[in-house]
Amino acid sequence: MLSNRFLFLIMALLASLWIIGLLYGGGASAEREGSSFGTGATGTSLFREYLERLNPDRVRLVKKALLSSKDLAHASTFVMFSPTRKVTNREAMFLQQFVDDGGILLLSAHSDETLENIAPVLMQFTHEDIESMGTKPFASFKNRRHTTVHNKDFRDFYLPGKRYAMYSNLQFRKHCSGTEVTCFFKTFNYGKGKAHFWWGLSPLSNGLIRLDDNRTIALGLGVRSGDVLFDEYHHFFTEKSLLDLLSTPAFFLPIIGLAMVGLTYLLFGYSGFHHYAPIREASAPDLHDIAVGMITASVSRKGYRAEAVKEYRRILKEMYPDHQRIIDAQVFGEGPG
Repeated sequence: MLSNRFLFLIMALLASLWIIGLLYGGGASAEREGSSFGTGATGTSLFREYLERLNPDRVRLVKKALLSSKDLAHASTFVMFSPTRKVTNREAMFLQQFVDDGGILLLSAHSDETLENIAPVLMQFTHEDIESMGTKPFASFKNRRHTTVHNKDFRDFYLPGKRYAMYSNLQFRKHCSGTEVTCFFKTFNYGKGKAHFWWGLSPLSNGLIRLDDNRTIALGLGVRSGDVLFDEYHHFFTEKSLLDLLSTPAFFLPIIGLAMVGLTYLLFGYSGFHHYAPIREASAPDLHDIAVGMITASVSRKGYRAEAVKEYRRILKEMYPDHQRIIDAQVFGEGPG
């Protein structure tokens, strides 16, 4: 019957394997329910609802701490607006490969902090630092008031002759005249795909998507095939959970390492590998052992027992001539006649 300690070892090992499988099996990477922050002015719940009406199975919300190539495997569009958590260089490389393979990447930054967080991604496509992109404050910016910009030519999902609402205190210095779309919007062609970047709030955010002709942008993106992934973890980092913490290698790898060390220690203690009997060197047999061996061997042979006992008595009396009576009485059980 298994002991309680062994059962504990099995349960602990199964629990560790379950956690690892949960982290890397994709169960926590995408969800259907949006964050509570997603319904605010900076959220994208309206855009998601529009896409879900076109195809309910298209929209996925990425909520795990770190992106991986597996998350992007079946996506055609990836949305990362104003991230409040810094994107790692490794994540930026995955996004670069995603665009190179034909994906569409939608990015935005509305402050210096969010620009710094998204900088590793932008540098994958500009091959230069953010300063060299050329930015300047937008002089006509007013808090809580959007700006209407115009588009003259067909540009990606911007239609000519349409007006679009923007909300930004920064704009591009180059290729910008007045209130054109190019003041706040830039496209990076890379490989088979494209990366689109907006200064300020995205025109697809809840606060802007209903204004002017911004809905035509959603329409242009809605006709694309494939899944659309919304990165809510980087966008709404304040609403993180224990699973997000466990998904961070800097946290869970040391924990798993300590757990495996503890399991190894318990398993080693249970197995008893450290308990061993030292090998003793065989000692030379004394005269009594030799005599007993002779008698034992002689017992199985008829006619030799008496000779063996007689020889044993003779040897003992030669060794102890002063104790012949004791030998006869105590060794051979013979009392005085």
